[in-house]
Amino acid sequence: MVAIRKINYLFFFVICLLSCNDLLSCDCSKINNLEESFKQASHVFIGTVELVNCDSEIRNNNLILGYSSIKINKIYKNAGRNVEGGILTLFNYKTSCDIPFVEGVKYLIFTDASDCYFLKTSKCDGTLKIDNLQVEDLKLLTRLSEQEGKEDPERIYPIKK
Repeated sequence: MVAIRKINYLFFFVICLLSCNDLLSCDCSKINNLEESFKQASHVFIGTVELVNCDSEIRNNNLILGYSSIKINKIYKNAGRNVEGGILTLFNYKTSCDIPFVEGVKYLIFTDASDCYFLKTSKCDGTLKIDNLQVEDLKLLTRLSEQEGKEDPERIYPIKK
């Protein structure tokens, strides 16, 4: 009888843990396709993660819980900000939708510059490892980038070296 009660408690505990995981998991209201992600992003580029810093700090009255330095390999869309030395810093706010960047890994990154101080990205923005892209995806990005440049030539800037 005692063994059955322990099993019931263990089962209840496991169910509670699984339920909590669902509450903490990322919930994007809609996962965009590549084209929608491109249109909604302020910046789109392929970059290699050079540094991941998980230290907390406050900048411009915003709590930052880490940042990643990204070496830009190719820009597809740049909303009016030149990139000094080909390095961008993406800030994390430690939500369940943050991208767990890994140093040395290449990503296709869609950023949001709605905050005038910081660039940020998340799973909901469409950011993903470059290994998950197909050749057709890269062709689509090039086409979208060319269209973006024709619509507003001031929006695409070369990387300063």
